[in-house]
Amino acid sequence: MRNSKYLILFLLLFGLSSALNAQNGLDTDGIDDAATALSASALIAGSNQITMTMWVFPRNLNAGWPDFDGFGGIRNELSADFYLLQLNSNQVEARFRNSGGTDYTFTFDSLQLNTWNHFVLMYNGTNLIGYHNGQFEKQISATGTILSTTEGFHVGWVPFQSTHFYTDGMVDEVSLWDRTLTAGEIECLYYSGINQPDTALKLYYKMDQGIAGGNNTGITTLVDSAGNIDASLTGFALTGNASNFVAGVPQYIDIQDTICSGDSSLFDGVYYHNAGIYRNVYSASNGCDSIRQLTLRVGNTSFATVFDTTCSGSNYTFPDGTTINNINSSMVQTSNLFSPLGCDSTIVTDLFVYTIPTTNVLDTVCNGDSYTFPDGTTQNNISSPVSQTSVLSTSLGCDSAVVTDLAVVTLDTTVSFIPPATLSSNMNNASYQWILCHVLNIPAQGEIFQTFTPTNPGSYAVVVSSGGCVDTSGCHSVDPTSLEMDLSSIFNVFPNPAAKALTIECSEFQMPSEFELVDALGRVVLKGKLEQKKEMIPVSDLPSGHYLIRINSGESYFSKRIRIE
Repeated sequence: MRNSKYLILFLLLFGLSSALNAQNGLDTDGIDDAATALSASALIAGSNQITMTMWVFPRNLNAGWPDFDGFGGIRNELSADFYLLQLNSNQVEARFRNSGGTDYTFTFDSLQLNTWNHFVLMYNGTNLIGYHNGQFEKQISATGTILSTTEGFHVGWVPFQSTHFYTDGMVDEVSLWDRTLTAGEIECLYYSGINQPDTALKLYYKMDQGIAGGNNTGITTLVDSAGNIDASLTGFALTGNASNFVAGVPQYIDIQDTICSGDSSLFDGVYYHNAGIYRNVYSASNGCDSIRQLTLRVGNTSFATVFDTTCSGSNYTFPDGTTINNINSSMVQTSNLFSPLGCDSTIVTDLFVYTIPTTNVLDTVCNGDSYTFPDGTTQNNISSPVSQTSVLSTSLGCDSAVVTDLAVVTLDTTVSFIPPATLSSNMNNASYQWILCHVLNIPAQGEIFQTFTPTNPGSYAVVVSSGGCVDTSGCHSVDPTSLEMDLSSIFNVFPNPAAKALTIECSEFQMPSEFELVDALGRVVLKGKLEQKKEMIPVSDLPSGHYLIRINSGESYFSKRIRIE
């Protein structure tokens, strides 16, 4: 056991110490990860002095419509915009839109991918100003104010109609102010971070939450260190190294230290006993704060149990270097040694002697195909279930048995004819592709459902896939022209896609007519009569997907593919 005390002196800086758990950032997946502070525009409403700052680590090499990456800010496209948006691999759009609807936009032209970038966007009542990595980049004239008090402040994304722009990358140290910053303050932010408190700082998301790359599923909001509005988190996995809290932008002097369990480390007058990251903030005479960080590792001085296996009759070397030969029964051995951090540790090895195991494997094969079993033997033209035992040698050199139970997948390639002109595969719960036998068996575009209603005379077949097996039906002749006529000029079905209701409109008197709605599996999920020239059919209770609507006027027949969302 070693006892130590670490005295860390920093003579040139002084200030107030505060211990933190982590210097984290927030990784966003570019798909649906979003953080939003509701009604945050109220914090800057009516102000002609607005500043937004943030660190971003963009990863999208192919940004462009519709895959723009919204870094963050306020956006409603009407009367309240103040945001940053990645346009392509090196440009970022900066926009301010006043309550009168007038927008003022410029681009940062020096974005760097796969590294941390610091952006500052400011509006001072007469100009819109941009700083990148602590340096002034661009300025344009701008006037007006944002009066809305109900718009959200977004982090890692910005909304746009039904196609939102999500960032693929990381964000950190996001802030919103109701004043502009001086060039000196911006330089301080770039090199040293934000110094609290400041009454003009309205939102401040440090991202220093949870465990970087750990299980943070219990966290539902970004904490606002300014104390105004926490931002709700949606779409995040919050576990692992993506879509989660991760290591953020470094803005500190990092001091590494290691102690054994039970010891302590002295950092700026405070003793720390637990592994973690601790920071102190100091105010310097030049106005820029400095941050020092202690990264403390704690070595275990405790017992550990290791479970291992060996073959009967084999030799085994334990953690302390001791070797026992010809082991025939399970045993427990204790090793006393030092850990890599120089701390005492005891490892108890619980050794299990491996005998002949039997493993059961369940697998499938297509009817008529061949199969190679674990022992290398191959059986051809399999048409019924098979059970075979393979005797193998494991990586440890021990005998083992693998029992393979093989199921046979048989596809039903028969097809039924549904009047007046529909073909239906008799194989349920499969994948389908209808083909044109009369045109070199080319696929019928978009016809991937269990049922198929051709629009032209011809010979058709279906390719059925299930369980990794594929087979094709025989060809079937259908002549829809003898049974139906094109009523597209008479009947109109809209909208397509539909969300809440479908409207069927008839330009001529074809009433009463009947309609039915068929899903991708060929099931009639809705049907009824059309009594008027314009009927509205509710569909909000139906699952999203592709459907076929059929209309029968008694003398003629009409069908159309639609989608319900």
